Amino acid sequence: AIRFAEVTVRDSGGTIVQCAETDSQGNFSFALPQGQTTYTVSVSPRANNSNLQAYVLQDPNSNQTYSISAQASAATSSQNLKLIASAQGTLEGGAFNILDQMVRANVFLRNYTSASQGCGTSLFPDCVPFQVGPMVSVYWKKGFNPGTYEGMDPSSGISYYLPGKSQLYIMGGVNGDVNYSDTDHFDNSVIIHEYGHFMEEHYGKSDSPGGSHDGYSQLDPRLAWSEGW
Repeated sequence: AIRFAEVTVRDSGGTIVQCAETDSQGNFSFALPQGQTTYTVSVSPRANNSNLQAYVLQDPNSNQTYSISAQASAATSSQNLKLIASAQGTLEGGAFNILDQMVRANVFLRNYTSASQGCGTSLFPDCVPFQVGPMVSVYWKKGFNPGTYEGMDPSSGISYYLPGKSQLYIMGGVNGDVNYSDTDHFDNSVIIHEYGHFMEEHYGKSDSPGGSHDGYSQLDPRLAWSEGW
């Protein structure tokens, strides 16, 4: 299900006439006046609510988002629409999966800092219940290596968090290839790992010097701690 995402309804002239959000099951509803107009209903991987604050965008230059759409006729009194984000071809499903992994992280943090887990009780009196993470922008594009934004080797892709800017960059492939090159839009552990760096910066203090790292090298312990965290 596409959870807690933005829904917009536009008339034939492109004007937004209604807004809504999907719920925890991916459902949404709205009312429109009946008539002869055909509306375009779109769901985008954007959320600015009590469950998640995040935008999944195409690139930092245009800041355009993704969407899946369907047509609704105002001449019909009641109708159902089913919108599907594809995991192949146009691959909008990659953008929506990135959004959903951040939903997962926020749900996890709310659950494990609740009173039922001892947060704010005599067991953990200094614990502050988590509400929702700050707004973050995530950049992802099908077949694109975001490392090229930072002058990295275009042939070896990487996902990363850009400190101080609240921006995540998720690997979409190399040179347009999404079948045989490395991609991270469905690599959930990588998505949540990079979101973890964002949370670490906003809720703690990272002393990590950054830099190259992998599982086979001796690292500065500050870098190792941040990556492990």
